[in-house]
Amino acid sequence: MNVTPDGLKEWLHDLGKDRHWLAEEIGVAKRTLDNWFSTEFPLYAVKAIMRLAKELEAPQPADDAINLTISQWRELAKRAKECGFEDEMDYVNALLREALTSPLPTSGKSGK
Repeated sequence: MNVTPDGLKEWLHDLGKDRHWLAEEIGVAKRTLDNWFSTEFPLYAVKAIMRLAKELEAPQPADDAINLTISQWRELAKRAKECGFEDEMDYVNALLREALTSPLPTSGKSGK
């Protein structure tokens, strides 16, 4: 991906996303992002966009397996690291194994 105004416009179009989404994902105001499109992208923004592009290209689990947003995957990765896991999927597998050996949660509904 080319971090230029035209390259980003094409990338966003291919993703079906817009500048509002990109600004939120890289943590800047939409107005700031719009200004960069007419001037120049600072290095930190280029790095953030490249990191985001890399995350989006990473293989994701099948939709019917685990359907999480990018933000949710980031939170999962953060929690995995906090628990000492190198890989978020190892963390997910540990959580699933634990869920299989724990009592089932109840919804609080009577079931009748």
